[in-house]
Amino acid sequence: MKTALRDPSIHEEPTEFTGVEVTVPSPHHPWRHFARHSLEMTAVMGLGMFAAAFLFMIILNLAVGGEITWDQALLGYPAHALIAVSIGMSVPMIPWMRHRGHSRRSAYEMAVVMVLLAIPFVCLALFGVVKGAQCGLYCLTGVVAMFALMVYRRSDYGVDVPLSRVFARFNRNVANPLMRLFAGRVPPFAIVSHRGRVTAQAYSTPVLAFRTEDGLVFAVLYGATSDWVKNVLGAGHAQVKRVGKTREYGQARLVGNESMQLVPAIFRGVFRLFRVRQLLRVTATGN
Repeated sequence: MKTALRDPSIHEEPTEFTGVEVTVPSPHHPWRHFARHSLEMTAVMGLGMFAAAFLFMIILNLAVGGEITWDQALLGYPAHALIAVSIGMSVPMIPWMRHRGHSRRSAYEMAVVMVLLAIPFVCLALFGVVKGAQCGLYCLTGVVAMFALMVYRRSDYGVDVPLSRVFARFNRNVANPLMRLFAGRVPPFAIVSHRGRVTAQAYSTPVLAFRTEDGLVFAVLYGATSDWVKNVLGAGHAQVKRVGKTREYGQARLVGNESMQLVPAIFRGVFRLFRVRQLLRVTATGN
């Protein structure tokens, strides 16, 4: 999706414009969202750990030219095993958290915590203070530290997030050029023409648009901080090309879940799945 400005974190507050106040509903059931994030991230850590251990064993056996078991690797190569496991627990966190819409700070912070926790375990193994790698204890400590960090940053993990900004960038660079081949001609795909709030540069953005009695509603897939949404709200109007015709629409405003019935039923389930919570509604101003 082509935007006038950089894509902000989904956790940033939307901007207020003169005459147009953009509001975002307060998060519902924060502990439910917190629990879901906890389970997802624990699963990602577990899968990453097993994948890293599997690759580590393949490389180790190729390097020594023999058949070493996991238990033998923990005793004979404890530091190497710990480093492999720590990489498996930390590196997958970054793309997953970015996919789930968290900021780079949160993603890197969580990954760094996992790596830092491995350092004392590696030192204990290298200096022979403990026997073996103690990977089980390290993994348990990692889960506890992850949960503690999430509690400390509970304002970040207690919210339900829209589609991730990483996916939004993929959409802008890959999917949108393809959508432009038929958007504006084949419903519900339409093209919104808008201008940057600072640069006044003209942009055209493929969107999902649905007819209403007095105009259109657009799916706000990536949250109210999307630049095209802020541009339209700031101007209060936009030109929309739909089914081959371009029309002017005004009275732009955000509406919430209470207006989801304006969307065809077949799309409502998909929007609920991807946690689309808002729509942008506009009113037709002429033919």
